[in-house]
Amino acid sequence: MHYYLLSALSIVFFIFGSVSFSSELPEMEEILITSGRAERTLDATAAETTVITGDDIAKMHISTIPELLNTISGINLAERGTPGSQADISIRGSSFEGVLVLINGIRAHDPQTGHFAMDIPVNLSTVEKVEVMAGGGSSIYGASASGGVINIVTKNASNEVRGTTGFGTFGSRKADISFSRGKSEKNFFLGLHGGRSDGYMPGTDLDNMGINAGGSFSSKALMVRWNGGYMNKRFGAANFYAPYQSFEKTATFQGGINAGYMMSDKRMVRFRIGSRGHGDDFILIRNRPEFYRNTHYNRSYSLAAEYLANPHEMLSITAGVESERMGITSPGLGNHSDYNHAMYGQLTSRIKKSLISFSMRFDTNSRKESIVSPGIGITVPFDDNKRFRFRTEKSFRSPTYTELYYNSPSNYGNPSLKSQHSLSMEAGFDIIKNKSIFGLTGFARRSTNIIDWVRYPEGITWFAANHGRLLTAGIEMKYNISIWQSWNIRINSSLLRQNVSNTKGSESKYILNPVERSVVAVFSGPVFAGFKGTFFTRYEKLQLGRSRSPVAVRISRQFNDMKMKLSFSNLFNEKYEELPGLKAPGRWLNLEVEYCI
Repeated sequence: MHYYLLSALSIVFFIFGSVSFSSELPEMEEILITSGRAERTLDATAAETTVITGDDIAKMHISTIPELLNTISGINLAERGTPGSQADISIRGSSFEGVLVLINGIRAHDPQTGHFAMDIPVNLSTVEKVEVMAGGGSSIYGASASGGVINIVTKNASNEVRGTTGFGTFGSRKADISFSRGKSEKNFFLGLHGGRSDGYMPGTDLDNMGINAGGSFSSKALMVRWNGGYMNKRFGAANFYAPYQSFEKTATFQGGINAGYMMSDKRMVRFRIGSRGHGDDFILIRNRPEFYRNTHYNRSYSLAAEYLANPHEMLSITAGVESERMGITSPGLGNHSDYNHAMYGQLTSRIKKSLISFSMRFDTNSRKESIVSPGIGITVPFDDNKRFRFRTEKSFRSPTYTELYYNSPSNYGNPSLKSQHSLSMEAGFDIIKNKSIFGLTGFARRSTNIIDWVRYPEGITWFAANHGRLLTAGIEMKYNISIWQSWNIRINSSLLRQNVSNTKGSESKYILNPVERSVVAVFSGPVFAGFKGTFFTRYEKLQLGRSRSPVAVRISRQFNDMKMKLSFSNLFNEKYEELPGLKAPGRWLNLEVEYCI
């Protein structure tokens, strides 16, 4: 009922809300080189890409990156335990390992497991925008992008000192402070944050702290941007992976440097250097660490170089090489070291008003695999504010160290796993006006050698296995509009189905039970007496089983240099499970006070 009601609302808003706006269409695709940034942004022609800017974040009064991602219907984000402990991300029914996270265009994926994909030392307060590309991205961005790509772009620093403190339900409290100085050509920022919670049920307590820094330098021809951070978390992991009162400690370091040099107004070279380290100490039974305990430390290093050129005003060329080295040191998973080397390129041409792009990537790795990932994108404008787009590409993801080597009383890895391969297609229609965006996209993905965790009848142990073939197909709709008195409305929905052949086991832990239907509605704007509000709901139903529709409300008020924000999560205290056996938090209240000078 929720799904159809919210979908009908979106159509009503489109019919009655968009008629008064200008028909002028801003340039939707740009193929000229610009010198404004060193890092790359998601630029696959004709891909369904959602961009949420800093202004959007401010209007929705969002405090964390998971909250932000949860406003996109095509993303299924399951926060395990107390918010901030761990978040699993799926795009269009992909596995968690099939989503590639970039920070300023630099790979930040975790080779141990997709469960750590959101262990990134970046605060939302330092984010300029978040870009989400659904439907794969291996033809440009490589492995682990079979479901899609998320790129988090950090801000240029400004001259300010900002501090936030907050407290809420279940003994939760937080504090962070950031300091930034500089001008557009040269700037620097430093941030510290920390928080804790007693948890919403026994075994879900959380302590976390972190530090992050960044900056940029630019001259007439040279642009350099860097960022780095460290994050440490200790949390009760009750029922995360097995029906036990578990406990986990993680530590993450991530850093990257982007550099771009303008050789002329039509040629540019760009370099990216990144590193990530992640430590994990997992205790299966919290008060009996001697029963089963696993400690892991994984690391990855990446280096990429690109050449970009506009030999003609209607033609753009990108050619690049990338190398990534990964490794893990673990008493349980063993000591391993692997590599992946790649060459890639993209040719984009404008033919009359249409834009056509061809991309190709060749990867070779230590598993002795040679993988070619081609992609084609076409955008055809009908008039000044309507366009049709089509995109197809091959993508892949390699098994993680956990899927290959993990052994515990509840989960068994499989060293014989093969890489997963996918062929995706999508076609969409967009209407873009001055203050409104409407988009409708149909998509399909056929995947082989699906990597998943399965178990057999009456069993309690999960096994890593390759399924035969999986077909995922669906439709997505999005609509954004600004209306009366600066109110902003964002409605997006997804309808998805999966069919699998040659299934292993009798039950899938993750990938064969995706979110079948989802609708997200976000209403934000002024309320009364200077107060601003955001009303958020997300309805979703799994293909096999439960549905949920928690509601969140956020109210804020600016008092000179001080801002107060009151937020209610799961306002009506809905009872549901994020994953089988893992109870989700109930109603949650938080009050934050932010001061900026």
